[in-house]
Amino acid sequence: MNTGIMRHKTSRTRTVLAGGIVLALIAGLFLLAGCGGDATTTTAAPSTEATAAAERTTATEASVEPSGDPIKVGVVSPISGPGAILGQGIVANAKLWAEQLNAAGGLLGRPVELLIQDTTTDPKTAAEKAKFVIGEGVDVLTGPVYGTEWGAVRPVAAEAGKILLQPVYYHGGWYDDLLFMTGEVPEQHVDKFIPWLVENYGKKFYFIGSDYNYPHAINRLAEEIILRLGGEIVGEEYVALGTTDFTAALARISKAQPDVVFGNVVGTDAIAFMKQFYDAGLNKSITMYEPIDQSFVSAIGVEQVEGVAVAQGYFETLDTPTNKAYVEAFKKIEPNLPPVDISTSAYVALQFWAEAVRLAGTTDPQSVKVKLEGLTLTDTPVGEVTMRATDHHTTRHMYIAIARNGILEVVEDLGVIEPGVDQRQVNRE
Repeated sequence: MNTGIMRHKTSRTRTVLAGGIVLALIAGLFLLAGCGGDATTTTAAPSTEATAAAERTTATEASVEPSGDPIKVGVVSPISGPGAILGQGIVANAKLWAEQLNAAGGLLGRPVELLIQDTTTDPKTAAEKAKFVIGEGVDVLTGPVYGTEWGAVRPVAAEAGKILLQPVYYHGGWYDDLLFMTGEVPEQHVDKFIPWLVENYGKKFYFIGSDYNYPHAINRLAEEIILRLGGEIVGEEYVALGTTDFTAALARISKAQPDVVFGNVVGTDAIAFMKQFYDAGLNKSITMYEPIDQSFVSAIGVEQVEGVAVAQGYFETLDTPTNKAYVEAFKKIEPNLPPVDISTSAYVALQFWAEAVRLAGTTDPQSVKVKLEGLTLTDTPVGEVTMRATDHHTTRHMYIAIARNGILEVVEDLGVIEPGVDQRQVNRE
């Protein structure tokens, strides 16, 4: 990867995709949000920026060519290294967003230009690349995947007074004046999903997770719900990151005979764990939850993931016109990767920012912040989403999918779920 800047200027297109194309898993996997009743909510006109573009443009004639100095967007993401599969999806979604926006006349009549940098999944590199694109005059930043990368980029963006968009789901509790999150927090993953698991599979749960903050945080919330519903935790353990042999853990799971294994083993460790779970025959009597996305299925195996239940804020198989149009457009940009929760959430984050810029009439961060707070987008691939004014976390739909024949098939829309209490009051570090 060239250490210099990679600029992506989208070309004018002659066709605008109909249906309001509007955007991917495992923030919890790789990362290591109170409701303001008196907050004013600004609802984007039933369309988001991309939908409005479709309304302004015919299918055969693009709108007025954007002109003037470009609005620069920094995408500082892992294009190489362990986080590459997700970083590449984020970059693809940023390209799709910019291409659609420029085809519709740009933002405030100006072209959007992406400044893409590879973090190599390294926090020191991520901070350096963030400083570099800020020096190049970007108006907003997004892109890191791992918590260590976000931790390195956050202070850089804050010191420069730039808005930072985080699409990765995580353990909760982060808040900065100009930090806006479209990734989910543990409350959104368990508040309705755990009761669903109890109702459909049983009350005996076994917790196993990688030993860092996200699995610990989500398990404490899950435990409260399980016990309230009359269930029990028949085992709980955490494994070091990099674990590849789960023989002893699987023996303990087999002995405990839970109804549900509530797993939060992450990254390549999850691939090894799920394969060994299947090889031990435990899938025949025990239901497994693991926060995998479609990109993991081929690595694990179709038979090995069959029947696994997953709860996330987005799945490629969502049966809505907006999502179908989005998936078609995404695959033209990136045919080798599926759109997933984290990468799609990056697209939604950029939609939020573009709509707030349009409403503010400027890219000034403080002016855009005011418009972001309480903003609702009604037509996105993930469904309706609101940026909560109090803590800059999103209220959004959550969905349950079950792996069937190698496809994570959505079986239930859990509805719009709040990101728990005011995440400024949460300390899960």
